Amino acid sequence: MEIDRVPFLNRLRRTMSSAEAWGFSVVGYLMWFTLAPSMQAEIGSASLLVWIPGAIVGILFNLQVQSLGKKYPDVSGGTPNYITRLLHRYPALSRYLGIAYYLGWVSFPPINAIVITNLIQFHLEPMGLSIPEKVFEIGFTAIAYFLAFSGTRAVAILHLFFIFPSIGFLLLFCVQGLGWLAFSPQSPGLLPSSIDALSVQDWLKWYLFAAYSFYGCDTASSFVADSLHPKDTLKALSWVAWFMPLVFVGGSLVLVQLATAAGLQGNLYGNFLVAAKPFWGDAAPVIVTLLVATTCLLGSATSVCNTPRILFQLAQDGLLSPVFGAASRRGALEPALLLSFICSLGFLVWGNTTRIVVVSGVSLFISIMGLHLGLWMQRNDPVVRWGRLSLALLVVEFISLVVGGVAWGRMDFGIGLLLPLAVIALDAAILRIPWESLHLPWWDRLHTKPVTPPKNEYFVVLQVAILIALICGTATISWLIRSWLRVEGGTNNPYLLIIVLMTLAFVGVAIACWTSLPQVAAIEELAISSTAQAKELETTLNELKKAQMQVIQSEKMSSLGQLVAGIAHEINNPVNFIHGNLTYLDEYTQNLLEMIELLYKY
Repeated sequence: MEIDRVPFLNRLRRTMSSAEAWGFSVVGYLMWFTLAPSMQAEIGSASLLVWIPGAIVGILFNLQVQSLGKKYPDVSGGTPNYITRLLHRYPALSRYLGIAYYLGWVSFPPINAIVITNLIQFHLEPMGLSIPEKVFEIGFTAIAYFLAFSGTRAVAILHLFFIFPSIGFLLLFCVQGLGWLAFSPQSPGLLPSSIDALSVQDWLKWYLFAAYSFYGCDTASSFVADSLHPKDTLKALSWVAWFMPLVFVGGSLVLVQLATAAGLQGNLYGNFLVAAKPFWGDAAPVIVTLLVATTCLLGSATSVCNTPRILFQLAQDGLLSPVFGAASRRGALEPALLLSFICSLGFLVWGNTTRIVVVSGVSLFISIMGLHLGLWMQRNDPVVRWGRLSLALLVVEFISLVVGGVAWGRMDFGIGLLLPLAVIALDAAILRIPWESLHLPWWDRLHTKPVTPPKNEYFVVLQVAILIALICGTATISWLIRSWLRVEGGTNNPYLLIIVLMTLAFVGVAIACWTSLPQVAAIEELAISSTAQAKELETTLNELKKAQMQVIQSEKMSSLGQLVAGIAHEINNPVNFIHGNLTYLDEYTQNLLEMIELLYKY
């Protein structure tokens, strides 16, 4: 049964530029960057047998989501909320599938936190140092949420400063690596001499594991409702789709052929470092460290912006508690963010990277199956591009879910199936708990002040750019001074600087968004408002002057009218007298003429 719909005082406003929305669209590539080394370590060259069909399915998936986005330009959250519309006749099922997709994404921040913590520990080991890993993992999980609480716009702008360089280096890794394999005399060859054997069960198992990547490139659709230019935002889906073969297949070829050193196992940094050294040389450690750091932090930032929108739209559609439809004055979906943060911490405390990927991957995979089910059921709708093919994909995904999920572990498979039900039960409890803060009116009272979006978006961009430059500049100077004052030889590790800069940028922007930037934006809005009021007063004054001239002109015309009326009256009286006596004058004249005529006869 659907929850009764209630009117929401706050809805998402279209404040995001096309470039900012595009920045969220490439996170699927970053997922490949995170998952590919594990597959390479376990199944070797057979990973290509997973990535090639995965890239094809990913292209079809992105183009289909793009078509749905054109039909629903005001729907936030993207794919899971398109599923609820395709399966609108089955609200309980669509609620379950929407939450399942949500859980697939909410696990991304803890996964990235674990990866970047391992990277820091890797760079600290040569210095004889260690870190409290769990503290760092919680801290890196919390960073992106802390920033997201200040509003999506700041996260989107931050993306622009780091996402394109990182994706540029990732594409460069794929292109330059393929070029080196194809043309270098030292190359082992562009293609492997043989493909490792892979059973059907293992293929289904690793297809489920890798689904995060080729089903995760649809993120731009989640921000269509925020975008100033929805059509331009949806174009990102097609661009990302056509680059999938280069990243998923080309990048995997580079890893298969070059990351062959013993002892790498599933180490992300080690695999890419070994693979990149033949063509990047001494620059490989710096660039690979940059890639890992940006992948983790920016992937987490995308997740904390994407997942609250799923809950927000489900609440707007009456499928979740109305409290998740609340939004702050700065556009932060606070109740949805709080639940997402709690879920992320739960994943972090509960398991390691592989178990988190499997459990959340099962949930995500179920939601994708729901999408293909909905597409097949609505196959006669013009917005559905491959209705009949969706049934075939649904069958393959079902087999992969059951066989592959059980192969990863019955317990993790069962948890992945039941976890969405746990969130739905929590939502039902929220509806019944009388705490005021768990209900929408309490949040509405916090957000009663009308929100006026900044008129000049480039002003905010400039402020964030200056802040990042100051933070990074300060950190760099501090690092150089520390290197100059080295206490012990051999303890300097310049690659940590990249991680420090990225982390400081996130923390600094978050702090600024909570402190200085709102005041700066308020001053800007006040200046804009004052300018607008001045222009309005000037316009009013001009209108008053025009009205005054019209009144004077009217008075002149009125006086002239009275004068003309008086003259007409004075002329009208004698004219009327003359006109009234013309008949008698004519009669008297006729009588006089007759008398004269008689006198003349006699």
